Amino acid sequence: MIILLLALVFRYLQIGETAAMIGIGLTTLAVTSYLYAFLYKTEGLMETLSIKLGHIACAVAIVGIMFRLMQLPGSATMLHIGAGSLTLGAILVGYQLATNHTSMMKQATTRYLIVLVLTLIIIFL
Repeated sequence: MIILLLALVFRYLQIGETAAMIGIGLTTLAVTSYLYAFLYKTEGLMETLSIKLGHIACAVAIVGIMFRLMQLPGSATMLHIGAGSLTLGAILVGYQLATNHTSMMKQATTRYLIVLVLTLIIIFL
């Protein structure tokens, strides 16, 4: 995450080539998000589905953000699929949070909403 923040600051200040730093930072974040989908032990089918869907959607959205920042083709498709899946995942997790107050669901909701807001900002820029 620190590499990504430095890359964005360097890009804003137009200091050197930042594509590699953005790629490394966002790829690490996407892989971490994807692996989080398989980290949690859940009890019900709905919890499992919402956690896995949301984290995999986060990974897709983050890769879409990386493609948009690096101006590569296919970014719009990934951003739209990621945003739609994140919205569905956030709704499912919100429903699970209303019925079952676990810290895992609170963390997942926060993570999904942050990535969803960033994705929507990137889509509309």
